[in-house]
Amino acid sequence: MLALLATVALLMLASRLWPASQMQKQARAALEQPLDWPGANAWALLETLDHDGLDMAQRQALVDERVRRFTAWKQENARLRAAGEQQQTGVPALGGQATTWPRSDVLCERHQAEQCLDKVRQAPDAVAAALAQRQPRLQRVAQLADFGHVRSPYPGDVSMPYLHSTGALFDSLSAHALAHVQGNSDQALAGLCRDMASGRMLLTRSDSLIHAMVGNAMLVGNTQMLGQVLAELPAGHALPSSCTAALVPLQPQDLGLCRAMRMDYAISGAAMADSYQYEMDMPGSSWLFNVDKTMDRIATGQAQGCFEPIQQQLAQDQPAVIDASVWSLWKMECPANAVGCLLTGNGAAGPGYAEFMHRAQDAAAQQRLLGALVWLREQPALAPDDIAQQLQNLPAGLVSAQRPITLSTDGRALQVGPRYYRKGPQAAAPMRVSLPSAWWPPATVGSSASP
Repeated sequence: MLALLATVALLMLASRLWPASQMQKQARAALEQPLDWPGANAWALLETLDHDGLDMAQRQALVDERVRRFTAWKQENARLRAAGEQQQTGVPALGGQATTWPRSDVLCERHQAEQCLDKVRQAPDAVAAALAQRQPRLQRVAQLADFGHVRSPYPGDVSMPYLHSTGALFDSLSAHALAHVQGNSDQALAGLCRDMASGRMLLTRSDSLIHAMVGNAMLVGNTQMLGQVLAELPAGHALPSSCTAALVPLQPQDLGLCRAMRMDYAISGAAMADSYQYEMDMPGSSWLFNVDKTMDRIATGQAQGCFEPIQQQLAQDQPAVIDASVWSLWKMECPANAVGCLLTGNGAAGPGYAEFMHRAQDAAAQQRLLGALVWLREQPALAPDDIAQQLQNLPAGLVSAQRPITLSTDGRALQVGPRYYRKGPQAAAPMRVSLPSAWWPPATVGSSASP
């Protein structure tokens, strides 16, 4: 019996003294070390997106005041929340007076980009009226392109404020569609490329997964509509110069969501620290719950997109696969951190992290598809029979060995598949972009079938 107790004691001591692995150290550095954030922070613009009549200084002042009040609220309520008791007050609200608009069924919603042109054509006057009501906010959405990143100013906390007006970022899809329908195609092209760049910024230079996925949807939606508009224009119609940067293919480091994991990690850290301070402060509790070792485990899971092998998977356009073994309970740090290992031990978050990367990978594939259409438009005297051959000569940045761009069976579109994010009504369908009708095979020109 004494031998068993001695063995357990030695195991607990060894576990307590067990150092963080090199992988854990690198993961924490990736999520904790200060980063260089390019350009200005768009947070104040986005948090006050529904506030009319303010300049940027006034918007920033509203956010700064809420940060001050939220920080004080967090400190006052931490013990109550950790103990599961009733909080005394709710999360401080943003000051100022937000403008509200009635819901409009004629405007295109977040996931309606592929149907948006047809929807706007059905009721252009009603769309124009709805957009006129929202014109000041649409101008602020356009301003987003002037910013370099989005980073929350609030301290990490499960109750921290998020951006709740991001649905308004998709109203501009209807504005671009209306411009094209009314004959202002160059205005539509410029706006679509501008919003593609804004979506790309949110995806690749945000500190939150939620906001990165908003950017991903914004990038995909505007990419899809840009392809549709180009398909309806002559092949010789030039793109605005502002589209050049928006069409640059996403890179593997853009798809790993390394920056976007920082806020989730900060929230986890705050929750762990609060739990230990207010719930595990009894004598001997440090032998059951070690915040530092727990954060090592959390970081190793959440920072996988920053490193190999996922970066290699992304570079090869293979679906990202999260290594759930990093959350295993059978690790040396667990005997002296039983609570922390149990909290992080099921690996349930792994598939979710992978799905976020799959969405970004599909956005990159959609961009390559559009890039291929733009490249084909630049080739001289292209005939329908030339397209399949020309696809073999695409620039290297548009080529994926895993998901090559091909001509659809009807010859009317380019397509790429499969989708890696397999949810929603389009999960089994390849991603497509229509070709100009002048490039369709002769037998299909004038057909009533949809491209």
